[in-house]
Amino acid sequence: MRRYFPLIDAVRFLAALGVGLHHLGFTAWRADSTFPALIVAPPAGSKPVIEFGWALWVGVEVFFVISGAVIAASALDSSPVRFLRGRFLRLYPAVWICSAVIAVITVGLGVVYGNLPVRIVSSALINPLGPWLDPVFWTLAVELCFYALVWLSLTQAIPIERVACGLVVWSAAYLVLSYFDLGLSPAIERPLLLRHGVFFALGILLWSWGARRLTPAHIPFLVLSILGAFYEVAVKAEEAAISFFGSAADHSAGWPVAIFAAATAVIALSLRWLSTPRPLTTLRTLGLITYPLYLVHTAVGGLVMHELLVAGVDPTAALCAGLIGAVLAGWVISAFAEPALRAAVANQIDTLFFRRSREV
Repeated sequence: MRRYFPLIDAVRFLAALGVGLHHLGFTAWRADSTFPALIVAPPAGSKPVIEFGWALWVGVEVFFVISGAVIAASALDSSPVRFLRGRFLRLYPAVWICSAVIAVITVGLGVVYGNLPVRIVSSALINPLGPWLDPVFWTLAVELCFYALVWLSLTQAIPIERVACGLVVWSAAYLVLSYFDLGLSPAIERPLLLRHGVFFALGILLWSWGARRLTPAHIPFLVLSILGAFYEVAVKAEEAAISFFGSAADHSAGWPVAIFAAATAVIALSLRWLSTPRPLTTLRTLGLITYPLYLVHTAVGGLVMHELLVAGVDPTAALCAGLIGAVLAGWVISAFAEPALRAAVANQIDTLFFRRSREV
């Protein structure tokens, strides 16, 4: 029987809100020429609305852990074809809609951000190398590479736990190399899952633990994935603090690490003990909103903030309104636009490939 994990939907939604706060409440005000700053266009010399927002980028790493758990569950007893179809329909219809929304807002605001047609096509295809309409699309490229790895394992009937163990060793070894300044550029790291593989592996192994599939042989890999994930969060926190403030002295990596630890603990407890036979409507709705919210929060939320700031509204109020606007946009997309497009695309896929193959 399929089980649902309502608290994971809650964590997913809060992680997306956190990333929104990071971009709209901090990055847009602190980092000139970034996409959030170009959309919001805050007054010159303004201070961030929420200084603590610098640490909330860690929501992305939380997404990767959740993705590892979700994909492990969906890949169980799935065929390569069903998995490929399901992941395509999960990713692409929403990406097409959100890309259109971002492109319209970008053009409407007159934001010059590279070659727009190239960014539109690259975003719509989830090109792992970019460039994208919004830099947050890089996470989708990483997800896509992870899905490709899981699909390949299904074609070879490799257990998902073995995939996780391989990812742990692969990623942890790279993290050791990067400690000695032997790391590669993000354009290479990301599609090869060198830096982020530990997060997906952690999610898979936590799911396996929750499903009572974890064997003693897997435990060292679970421990290594935990150590690797926390090490990567701590390193990125120090890098972010230096990037934003010039020094990590007054901005401890402890906050991102603590947030990641709390989220991971809730995920683990949910997978083991806090499932339900049916989804809880409100939390499930929030969980479905998360994906489009994550994609359009800068464009939609930034547009709302931009208009309110021009009108003289207080920055804090503008930030709250921007986040509400982004959530509402995510709800409209997840409840109406995306299901309709997904159903149409699914019908075309089934007609072109599955029905034709049966006829042959």
